[in-house]
Amino acid sequence: MAENLRRGKEIDDSVLLREVMNTVGKAHSLGGDIRCVVSVSMLTEGWDANTVTHVLGVRAFGTRLLCEQVIGRALRRQSYDLNEEGLFNTEYADVMGIPFDFTAQAVKVPPVRARPTVHVKAVRPERDRLEIPFPRVIGYRVELPREHIRAQFTEDSRLTLDPDLVGPTEALMAGIVGETATVRVEDRKDMRPSTIIAHLTSHYLRSKQMDDDGNPRLYLFGQIKKIIRQWLREGYLECEGGAYPAMLLDRRLADMACEKIHAAVNRAGVRDAGEKPPVLALLDPYTPTGSTRYVNFTTSKADRPQGRNRPRSVGKPAQRHFPPL
Repeated sequence: MAENLRRGKEIDDSVLLREVMNTVGKAHSLGGDIRCVVSVSMLTEGWDANTVTHVLGVRAFGTRLLCEQVIGRALRRQSYDLNEEGLFNTEYADVMGIPFDFTAQAVKVPPVRARPTVHVKAVRPERDRLEIPFPRVIGYRVELPREHIRAQFTEDSRLTLDPDLVGPTEALMAGIVGETATVRVEDRKDMRPSTIIAHLTSHYLRSKQMDDDGNPRLYLFGQIKKIIRQWLREGYLECEGGAYPAMLLDRRLADMACEKIHAAVNRAGVRDAGEKPPVLALLDPYTPTGSTRYVNFTTSKADRPQGRNRPRSVGKPAQRHFPPL
């Protein structure tokens, strides 16, 4: 009897509400008579919007963390425009029905007049003749000579392998069932230098020398192999604290070595003194060309450029003025 009384005191409105919601439509239960439940914009993790001005709590809040999460949904700024003082204007949100004291008193916020918006779009079909096509560039790459690739190594090309950089050298492999196996990096200590060079050359081609279709340029294997052999022979790889060259087979260390070698290759891509290697633009493979005919957006920025109406001379064609790039 005492146990039942103690359990009865632990039941509050939040427990009853959860039981009702968990038994909706079930016969002979608290939620058996409920046929429909409507949840309006329940603010939980992953819900993100910058237009929240009011938060109304109509659910059970059992922890302080849940209150903070719900209130945090209204902390997104509506405007990132700076005021006359170069600061953001203070924004507030009305929070009701949530048992969390996060401010001493309510702040009455006067309504702010919305900024005027301008619809920027292409004037069609009246000005189709003024259409400007342009390439859609997603990146750039250095175009190296296809006939012969060289490398110019400097002090920046040095890579030092030490225990701090290498990290753990032993791993225990164990499945759910079966025997365990220990993998040690020192098992590669006696690996032949030519094998290390071959692995590093393959990694370099797959990470630094890709064609437009994303395939490695395998025809450069022989030249890159000579450059990596030169990098190792001239002592630009230094091993300290028991490290050895075979550790370059690790993906992280191989990336570091390829970055050093690739920088030396780009440095030597200059054909003549003072001449820079050509830089080619990488176009979007899906939409390589854009056009001003597709311009269509709305802006509220106040510092937008203003056009100037210039009178046209009689008998002379109108000149088109473009801003400098």
